Amino acid sequence: MRSIVARTKTYIVLLLAALVVVTWALVLGSRPVSGDKKPVRFLIAQGTSAHGISDTLYSRKLIRSPLVFLVTCMMSGSSERLKPGLYEFNRAMSVPEIIKSLVEGNTLESWVTIPEGKTLREIADILQAKQLADPNAFLALATGASSGLAETSFVYGDDLEGYLFPIHI
Repeated sequence: MRSIVARTKTYIVLLLAALVVVTWALVLGSRPVSGDKKPVRFLIAQGTSAHGISDTLYSRKLIRSPLVFLVTCMMSGSSERLKPGLYEFNRAMSVPEIIKSLVEGNTLESWVTIPEGKTLREIADILQAKQLADPNAFLALATGASSGLAETSFVYGDDLEGYLFPIHI
């Protein structure tokens, strides 16, 4: 009976020690790589798995460990909610901050659909509503007031009206 109790105590101590080591590794692995706030841009393609994202982040030196990133994603239930897009992170961000940004989809790009037949003023209003451009600055660029449209060989007229197509910004 004593040997069973002794073995049980040994297993409990070993289990607690392993838990402490794993927790310590997760905490250290989740810390920022450095204090460098220089932006690092990278693209996550549609359909990229959490494993692929962790490899990209590690190769860009934005995380300390792909395994810690994956475990953190699994523990938070974020593995399937990471969104594709063009991101800008820095090496001073922790793993939870990066995961939060990927789940929220805080990308550098925005989708704007400009319906066919819209005037420059209507396009300017759409861009202003999406907070992507100042309407006056857009109109100045599109009407050629601030650039040399007359010097371009492909524009026949005084402005870009009719040349603007829905684009991915």
